[in-house]
Amino acid sequence: MSPHTPFPAAVPSLPSHQTPRSIPALREFIDDPASPFNVALNGGVDPGGLMGKWMVPVLERLVRDGQAAREVLGGGWDKGGGRGKEVVVLWALATYFTDPVTPETHPADLVHLANANIRTIDPAMLRNHSITAKLGDLSNGILAAAKLHGIVDHTLQPLWTLLHKTRGASSVTLTPIHAPFIEACLLVRNLDVAMTLLEIPITDVASCPLKYMDYLAYHYLGAQVYIALQQWKRAREMLRAVVCAPGTSVSAVQIAAHKRLVLVNLIIDGTEPTYPRFLPGNLLGAFNTHASDYTDVARAYTTSNEGRLGDVLRKSDGFRRDGTYGLLLCAYEVLPAHKLLKIRETYVRISLGELARRISGAFGDVSEDEAEALVMQLVKQGTLSARIVHPSQGPATIEFTDDPEPYNSPTTVDTLGVRAMEMQEMSRMLGGMEQALSVHESWLKEVIRRDEKRPGEGKAVDVPSKGDGKGNVRGVGSNWADAGF
Repeated sequence: MSPHTPFPAAVPSLPSHQTPRSIPALREFIDDPASPFNVALNGGVDPGGLMGKWMVPVLERLVRDGQAAREVLGGGWDKGGGRGKEVVVLWALATYFTDPVTPETHPADLVHLANANIRTIDPAMLRNHSITAKLGDLSNGILAAAKLHGIVDHTLQPLWTLLHKTRGASSVTLTPIHAPFIEACLLVRNLDVAMTLLEIPITDVASCPLKYMDYLAYHYLGAQVYIALQQWKRAREMLRAVVCAPGTSVSAVQIAAHKRLVLVNLIIDGTEPTYPRFLPGNLLGAFNTHASDYTDVARAYTTSNEGRLGDVLRKSDGFRRDGTYGLLLCAYEVLPAHKLLKIRETYVRISLGELARRISGAFGDVSEDEAEALVMQLVKQGTLSARIVHPSQGPATIEFTDDPEPYNSPTTVDTLGVRAMEMQEMSRMLGGMEQALSVHESWLKEVIRRDEKRPGEGKAVDVPSKGDGKGNVRGVGSNWADAGF
């Protein structure tokens, strides 16, 4: 999607306010070149945190004075030629949301106040690092206030606009606004809008200031969208990105992602998920401690222990609390299909009646008609290659055949064409990253240092990056820097 693409779906219009006057104190603050705001904007720093300290009382007055807030919404400051007033307001809002004057509530007007300033702010203003670092707090604060007042649908437009202005021309850059925007889409069940963002692959996590939780939340919430749409394989990719994200401590989001990944993997393959060797031991230990019920389900599922599976279904309070009960039911629903695919590994031909008997279980008997319908469904999905033979005499049989190779079908050709273009773009991007790395000053110094002859050595030794001289890699999986982010 082009970065200039407008918001893809209609949302309720926000109220407009007319302003009879502006706020002189704030205008003077903005217009004064020596004010902390302008010093920070020009120098990229906020000396002593003066901007935040000054703006919180200003916002407190705005919150107490409804008329003043409406004046802000009307854009009265623009008439005075105030430079960058939107940045001041958004900065103050972000500060207020993280250290609120009245913690028990966020006035609804703040959502409209944010929208009015996001709509008119110059995208160049958001390139300032001190401003960009506040956008996550701002976005989450807007969403929290909207939840409180039941106006989450009013946040889609401002969050989309803020995201678009922050990432600029790069649609592959992850920003702190991605996760709050997707969460808002989930809350109002506008999954089509969320998909317009998720369909763009994220390949850049370095250009925009990110917190560790921004990365986890984006992939976790994205997985929730794919789960709602039953796009299981895409959901699995997003959940694995959360679970395998390097970190120095265990996140509750990673545990929640692991629970869902176990069930999603059962739905797709009927097996328990496997993780890379570099996954920290404390993370695996947390999974065993806090997700033991899911491990039990996976083991009972893979061994066809239907008695144990029935016990889990009868005592499912934990799954309901986790919000995974629906996934559990989906996994149980596809259990006959996984049984059928296992039978395919053993039999070349089997009667329809015998097949129905073998895929029946503790959750109910499967009739011959249901077994035949299941075979046809799997064949249609491309999961199974088989044909049903109805002889004039005797029982109907299922004959499993070799997988066909429909590589010349129009659908397959189109799919391969799209994938080829994606791979070409990925290759171009990786080539650019490799070129940038090859001329990076610190990298060159490291290579030169390692290639220098050491006392007693007759030739240069090539040691892997982040090595200890013996080829042992240090710190893998411990933090973002070690992962190359």
